[in-house]
Amino acid sequence: MDSTSARGSRFESLARSYLKRKGLKVIERNFRFGHKEIDIIAMDGETVVFVEVKGRTSMDFGLPGESVTRGKMRHIIRAAESYLARRRMTNRPCRFDVICVTLDDNRDAQFEHIANAFEA
Repeated sequence: MDSTSARGSRFESLARSYLKRKGLKVIERNFRFGHKEIDIIAMDGETVVFVEVKGRTSMDFGLPGESVTRGKMRHIIRAAESYLARRRMTNRPCRFDVICVTLDDNRDAQFEHIANAFEA
């Protein structure tokens, strides 16, 4: 993997596959609201799930989930509010998940799915 964006795309692709295996329906990816972005938007039954994907190929910079800061959470929440309003889905239950993807030396993916990682 060369660039940061290529790595990010790879991690997001792995996370989408993981979510599908878990029975969620991915309805949108890389939703943008200004400079803010939501990596994946999925449905878990009637619940709209906004997913932040974090990946690592080494633990040199800490665990993937540790990089979801309060500022990042605020950005995701604002983008989610915009998404729900635009799609006329403000009456739907929603949650914010983080999926941490780590690749070992063999490029095998390990997942940590933190459901309800934070609240609006």
